[in-house]
Amino acid sequence: MEQSSFRYDFPLFCNYGRFAQMIALLVQTYVAYSEWDRIGTGVFFPLVVIFAVHGHNAFVRWRDSIDGRFDVKQMLSCSNNSLRAQYALAVLLAPVLSLVSWWFLYPEGINLFNSTLYFFATLVKVVCSCGILFLEAFEVSKEKFSAN
Repeated sequence: MEQSSFRYDFPLFCNYGRFAQMIALLVQTYVAYSEWDRIGTGVFFPLVVIFAVHGHNAFVRWRDSIDGRFDVKQMLSCSNNSLRAQYALAVLLAPVLSLVSWWFLYPEGINLFNSTLYFFATLVKVVCSCGILFLEAFEVSKEKFSAN
């Protein structure tokens, strides 16, 4: 019997994670749209803006296969604060928006099925975005310590 080995492929994990985030964003947008009458316009429009910004970020980074290692390196080593802020925004936008969408819609006002869909989609987004951030930081630290 052959023993299967786990093959760690960082760019593949990043692409799968971003694709999962985009699917989760579609599910969340569906739930927000289907529950628009219950949650109200004051919650719906900011939520959709959050989804759109997160979706654009995830799609561009997925389409262009941007894995974020360069952004993390530049964020840590750049001396110009405006450039550092741009790299930090690129790296930290997905986890921050995932957490904001986690806390934004309270499920007690919507039906159980949509609440469950929203919960699991948000969970996928948070796990994927924070996991990608962790992997990017791990890869940069691995490269930094192996160079010494």
